[in-house]
Amino acid sequence: MSLEPTISSDLESNYSNNTHLKEKYILADRSKSMDDTRINKLIKIIYEDEIADLSKLHSLSWLGVPNELRPMTWKLLLAYVPVVKSKRSSTLERKRAEYEHLVHQYYNNRKNEDIYRQIHIDIPRMQPLMKIFQQESVQKIFERILYIWSIRHPASGYVQGMNDVVTPFFVTYLSEFIPGHSVENVEKFEISSLSDDLLRAVEADSFWSFSKLLDSIQENYTFAQPGIQRIVNLLEKIMSRVDTQLNDHLQKNNVKYLHFSFRWMNNLLIRELPLRCIIRLWDSYLSEGNWTSTSSLTTTNKANDNLNDKSNSSSTTDQNTFKKGEVGTPFGCSFHLYVCAAFLKQWSNQLLKEQDFQGLMIFLQNLPTSNWSDEHIKILVAEAFQLKCLYTPNHLNS
Repeated sequence: MSLEPTISSDLESNYSNNTHLKEKYILADRSKSMDDTRINKLIKIIYEDEIADLSKLHSLSWLGVPNELRPMTWKLLLAYVPVVKSKRSSTLERKRAEYEHLVHQYYNNRKNEDIYRQIHIDIPRMQPLMKIFQQESVQKIFERILYIWSIRHPASGYVQGMNDVVTPFFVTYLSEFIPGHSVENVEKFEISSLSDDLLRAVEADSFWSFSKLLDSIQENYTFAQPGIQRIVNLLEKIMSRVDTQLNDHLQKNNVKYLHFSFRWMNNLLIRELPLRCIIRLWDSYLSEGNWTSTSSLTTTNKANDNLNDKSNSSSTTDQNTFKKGEVGTPFGCSFHLYVCAAFLKQWSNQLLKEQDFQGLMIFLQNLPTSNWSDEHIKILVAEAFQLKCLYTPNHLNS
């Protein structure tokens, strides 16, 4: 028997017991997946162990995380909450209170109307086919998150596409309080049915998670966006080796990689894939995290020379290199490069049939992924991992 309606009601009436009730729900419901060893291991690490083993959590999450386990898993992978179970509730309470202070300090006393105006214009265009993102209260949540982040990061400020990057966090954290916990249920959910306390918690958690991610890829959004330029160049180098025919075909028809893959890097494929697939993909991205930033993708003598061998990642004073489990880069920056390569290779046969620039660009900007599922993402990340093993950034730059 499902406990979801009872738990949802309890969460609404007793917000302070949220963590305890969520744990109770997961443990009571674990019989549904007793045949799945991996899921049971995830449950044990997240909700039973006093100290979560991040190394095991990274490995287990790489293959995907069940909907009901994803919110806390992501928070642990991002190092947003501590590995010590008893400290998580107080940490969340403190961070949410800190975010409330930022709202009053920056958003409620807005001084940069240019940034606010651009954000205000962009947000209604976000996920236009999803009902939840057309609700005014949701748009206000995104306005606050983006405005506050932009004011606190003047080196980059607000850049179009950042609104997309908030989306997976918001949907994932909101799903915790929705029966079924699925993206599909979130898409059509009427957000006014939740209490203000819960919405403020979802907003704060989304802001801090978004901040942690962007801190690791901020070069993608500073002047001239050098991080994106760098990864696009590496993507072309990979494709010249793994699919020479397609690479030559693109060059012959004057299609530059920057023409189509800039958006893949700027929006992290969010506009190319259904949101349900993006969230599953990010399970792998966050599992690949705490390794490198985009800056390390260009150097030839970094300590992370063998990105394909996680066990060889070594401690160093280099600010762009981290051992797994350390508070550093929470997002698999380099892995995104290989996912994009595998993603492009996926469409090789169709692209080779297009015989001019216009046909190629129309296809690349309207890829037929609307029916993609978790199975497609499993194949995509598996192929990306193979490419990562074969072509390290240092190998490509040699």
